[in-house]
Formats: sequence, C-alpha cells, structure tokens
Amino acid sequence: MTNRDRCLQESRRRRRAATRSLIPALLAGLLACAAPPPAPVPGRSAAWGFITLVPHQGAPRTASGGYGDRRMRDVELVDYSRPGFVVVYVEGVDSAEGSDALLTIRDGAIGPRLEPTHAALSATGTLTLHNDDERPHLVSCPAADTVFSLAPGETRKIELTRSGEYPLFLIDVPGVSSLVFVAPGTYSVVSASGRFELADLPPGRHRLGAWHPRLPSAFRWIDLDADGVLRVDVEVGVDVGPKGASNAL
Repeated sequence: MTNRDRCLQESRRRRRAATRSLIPALLAGLLACAAPPPAPVPGRSAAWGFITLVPHQGAPRTASGGYGDRRMRDVELVDYSRPGFVVVYVEGVDSAEGSDALLTIRDGAIGPRLEPTHAALSATGTLTLHNDDERPHLVSCPAADTVFSLAPGETRKIELTRSGEYPLFLIDVPGVSSLVFVAPGTYSVVSASGRFELADLPPGRHRLGAWHPRLPSAFRWIDLDADGVLRVDVEVGVDVGPKGASNAL
C-alpha cells in the first residue's frame, strides 16, 4: 500500500468516526426539541426555552482555525454553533435549595488542571475545592480575596455570597484556571442543545438573564402567570440587545 493509499484510508476512517460521533449529539438535540415544556409548581410559574449564540459581523460561526492577528494566536475562538456553558437565571428569585459547586485539581497528561473549567452556583450555595493530585497546590481567588494551599487529598469550602464571576487560579501552575459564576437568583445551566428550564418561579414581571463566560450577558423582561408556562428563546452575542417576552408558549 502506497503512502497515498494509506492517507486516503486514514481520511475515510476519520470521516466515518466523525459521522458516528455526530449521531448521538443530533439525536440528543432532536429529543431536547421534542421534549414537553416543564410543568410549574401549583400556583407558581415556569419558563423554558433555548439559547442561541449570535456571532458578530465578520466572525466565523464555528471555531475552526484561529485569529489572524499573531498577537492573539493563543486566544480560543468562540464556537457560535454550540451554546457551551451558559447560565440562565431570574434575578431576585431565590432558589428553593442552595446549589453547590465542586472544583477538583487533577493531574493529567500535560500537568495539573482544574475541573471543570466553568461552574455555577447560587448565592446561598457553597464552592468546594478538592485536591486529587499527589502534590500540594496554591489556589487564588482574587474576587473572594483569598489565597490558600491545598495538600494532597485536602478539601476546602469557600462561601461566595456576592453574585458575579469568581476566577480561580493555580498559582504554582501558570495558565491553569477555572471560572465560577454565582447567579443572582434561581438558575439553570443549559443543556448541550441550549435548552433551559425553570419550573418554580413566582408569577409577575421578572428580568431573566443569560450569562456566557466569553460574551456579554443577555436580558429579557418576562411576564409570568400563575400556573402558566412561558417559552423564552434568548440570543447571546456582542451585537444583541435586550428584548421582551410574551406569555405565549
């Protein structure tokens, strides 16, 4: 077999593998779209919908390649074809139960890392860090004004009572970080298809927000009826402005 034949064979193998990997994602997306809206708690309201990322003018929709400017060669492009990690929340509506988040330090093939790279919790929740590595590490969270060391196997909890972004860094491992978002109200992390559900909301007028780690937050004013279900589809992007929402499903 010639080198050309081997290259063609490898190319066909990769295309088949890529096609097989797309099928579960497509099926999951179809199931998410076909799923019924959430039922509200009696006397309360529910909201659901989909998040779509909107590229700004001139930006590619997928994240293939990189920026043309060599000064930005290490900056990762936003993949607008997928929602990624997006948190949808309703301001001022407390969660029935405080949600928690866990970050773990693990040793990988290219060195220690923080997992996951993004996390969310409510202002009544707790952030927990655990060192699963065999070495101690120095953790910094400037927004919480704290720096501490984590020994191997050690766990530490941090109370993040203010809403907003909390970047965390491994000081002893340059370039390793994670970003935690504390939602200013009850929230939902979108699924791979971009769908979110909020099933226990008080009736009335509220401001719904969508937070993305790389794009400006988007906001919608929503009016909720008792025992009603409202569909709210939100676009997130640099050029997207605030909009209203109707009470139609």
